[in-house]
Amino acid sequence: MKKRLLQKIFALSLSLLVALALTACTPEIHIHTGESSSETAVTDETVKQDEPAQKEESKAENTTSVASSEPKPSNNSSSKNTSTASKATSSKSSSSDLISQAKAKSIALKDAGLKESQIYDYEIELDRDSGTLHYDISFESDGKDYEYDINATTGEIISVEKPKSTSSKTTSSESSSSSTISKSKAKSIALKDAGLKESQIYDYEIELDRDNGVTKYEVSFEYEGRDYDYEINAKTGKIISVEKPNANSSEAKISKSKAKSTALNHAGVKAADISQYQIELEKDDGVWKYEISFNKGNVEYEYTINAENGEILHYDKDIDD
Repeated sequence: MKKRLLQKIFALSLSLLVALALTACTPEIHIHTGESSSETAVTDETVKQDEPAQKEESKAENTTSVASSEPKPSNNSSSKNTSTASKATSSKSSSSDLISQAKAKSIALKDAGLKESQIYDYEIELDRDSGTLHYDISFESDGKDYEYDINATTGEIISVEKPKSTSSKTTSSESSSSSTISKSKAKSIALKDAGLKESQIYDYEIELDRDNGVTKYEVSFEYEGRDYDYEINAKTGKIISVEKPNANSSEAKISKSKAKSTALNHAGVKAADISQYQIELEKDDGVWKYEISFNKGNVEYEYTINAENGEILHYDKDIDD
């Protein structure tokens, strides 16, 4: 009986000790758990605070990466400037290799045996054909056409079109000879024989030719609608042949201006109001006549006037519809 009591007391004591031990451990567990929650909260807050900084750092890194991958404009600009300068230098260098227009002109004139004062209607143009730069040159002299293609780099004559070489060669050799008269001398001989001045003539042409071993100048011109043709010995200046009107003071007593005013007065028009005016002196049935034509508006007038007395031989008026 006593033994059982002692056993109960021991069991109660043990239970109490266990309860006290559990009670003593419980606060420590709660405290630990609280500390853990607090640390977790601090850690979470720290992470939240660090997130913007990390994002900013990430953006900065991305920006740096993009900036690094982009090409540097200053380098490209420098490269372009260098390339442009190189091209400009190349272009300048290539143009400096070309002969000048004046040089090309002198080459053509030398080949033609002419001076600058002897030519007119002069044209020059730089062109490229089959990769070759060349000057296209054209001009006229004494009514004859000259055309040259000259290499713009070497000055070589690529092609040429000019009057017959025989005539050109004869001109060069004959003019250099002291026994051959000049073109201007042959012209003055013809004008003196015609009784005319240089200012009175038009459609003037002169050409050096050789016929039956004789070198001669063929000279032609017009005066008041009449043709004059001469053949002059190029060595002696003697007139070989001549074809000209047998005009003298008795054949055309009135002037062209007088004949014109006669026609205009008859038509009742003023000189300032007319267009396409033409006048020509010719001989018909032994009588010298002026053939005159002109327009006023849509009306065409034609007159034939006696060159000796100014009489109107015929007139006609035609209206264009």
